[in-house]
Amino acid sequence: LMKIRPRRFLEIFPVNKGGDRPWAQGTVKAHALPHGRATEQAKAQVSSPHVSKGCSSTQLSYGTLTGPCPWVVGVVSVTSRTASPNRDTPQRRRRSSHLIGGICRRTATRALLIALTLSLDMASARGQSDTKGTQNLRVAELAKEVHTKGWIVYSAQTEKGDWDLFLMRPDGSSRKNISNTATFNEAAARLSPDGRRILYYRLPVGAQVDNNNYGTHELVIANSDGTNPVVYGNEYPWASWGPGGDKIACLSKRGIQIVDLSTRKVVLDMDRKGIFEQLFWSPDGKWLIGTANGLGQYWTIARMNVATGELNLVSDPQCYNCTADWFPDSRHVIYSNGIPCTNEWAQLWMANGEGKQRSMIYGETGRHIYGGAVSPDGKYVLFTRSQRDLGKVDNSVTTMALMRLQDAPTIGGESEILRKLHPHTKDGPVLDLSFGWEPHWTYAQIGGKK
Repeated sequence: LMKIRPRRFLEIFPVNKGGDRPWAQGTVKAHALPHGRATEQAKAQVSSPHVSKGCSSTQLSYGTLTGPCPWVVGVVSVTSRTASPNRDTPQRRRRSSHLIGGICRRTATRALLIALTLSLDMASARGQSDTKGTQNLRVAELAKEVHTKGWIVYSAQTEKGDWDLFLMRPDGSSRKNISNTATFNEAAARLSPDGRRILYYRLPVGAQVDNNNYGTHELVIANSDGTNPVVYGNEYPWASWGPGGDKIACLSKRGIQIVDLSTRKVVLDMDRKGIFEQLFWSPDGKWLIGTANGLGQYWTIARMNVATGELNLVSDPQCYNCTADWFPDSRHVIYSNGIPCTNEWAQLWMANGEGKQRSMIYGETGRHIYGGAVSPDGKYVLFTRSQRDLGKVDNSVTTMALMRLQDAPTIGGESEILRKLHPHTKDGPVLDLSFGWEPHWTYAQIGGKK
């Protein structure tokens, strides 16, 4: 900027955006103008703006730009200033008199030179800016599309440091704490098939929430809005809803037990055959899925026939796999596929129940993708993105996201190696849902709202 004190000046403003959020704002409300040893603290009013592509939705209020705008050029009017103790000299005043049409000649010239110098860069970057602006609009469209599609329950850490359960709309709006206890951590909530109840596990408030042992603590079943919690205790590890919501499947070292909730009695005992954690019952009641040992060198995803006890391999046996769940059709499985097959970062995959037609849904270098969950209509996918491998869950580096299944496979970020391995990705929009872990989805009405 110029070492003169015009009342108006031409400036090119980069817009500071909040990550990739389409509703991010850039502000020029307080802009510092170097002026020798004095400083003008300008409250800037943008007029006659020329904006970059992607800013067609830009709205101008007092000094504020909204919309996916990489940059904007406009005239700024200085309405107030504060100067340093060094007063202006006659020489400075003479320098400030060379104005053309209300704009300082030197200011205009240098600003135009800046614009000229940057024009080639802008031209080359325009494609990137346009692409990012388009992607932001696609994310906004996705958020609008899923806004009224039921509710998502998830676990997250509060300001007090404990873990509670929360509900939110699928676009991340209308968040509310539904457990709000000070003496326990609540984690890993699962909505019943009819969406009226949730089961989850509670831990002592000082215990670490861990992806690999949360299911060994006390089971609690409550209404889906968190009311009327009933503590079942720690005799029901790794519980999963049955298809009618009247039974649960549990997994212990002794085996797999099917428990009638009305009597709390075991109605069926089965050999677990190597399944050791993260057990889930299929919507049609015919199958169980879980993380298993004994079907390869690494952890695998195994499917069990409830009627016969027969076990088959679903995932790639050449790498670690975990956090499986069912598609609504009970014929396909979503799971996380990890090292050494995935360049050190776990990815989200799917396969049919026979372990065929394996394919990637989402991957991103720099993030471990876990906890995949499919929407009740099978059209969308929820998952957790973690900067650290899970085990122990760190809320500060663990976020949730949502995408359309039709956009699979999608790759996040630059992920150069991953893109070489999967050159035909669709790169669909991915909606960031902020901090949280193990999300689960229902289209049912909760608290009087669908």
